[in-house]
Amino acid sequence: TSIPIDGQPSVIGYNHLTDTWFTHVYTEIPVHFPGTGDTFSAVLVGRVMAGWSLQRATSDAMRVVAELIERNADQEDKSAGLPIEACPDVIDHE
Repeated sequence: TSIPIDGQPSVIGYNHLTDTWFTHVYTEIPVHFPGTGDTFSAVLVGRVMAGWSLQRATSDAMRVVAELIERNADQEDKSAGLPIEACPDVIDHE
């Protein structure tokens, strides 16, 4: 989940298989698109199902969402959400 830690926006996770916690700090992008949490979850689950560790999958899901937001920050109608279908290179990047 996303939570501020010491004033820094962060994603924190817990891997029950290894009984470990991890934290990834990120920089907020001052643009709002609906559905970013859904995109994050889809990438995260897809990566885990492909055999990635939870921590690595989380980091990559964060990268995907950030890159999609940055690429589309100037999109006029943000209520339409992120145009994922127009950016397969962001998701397919490893």
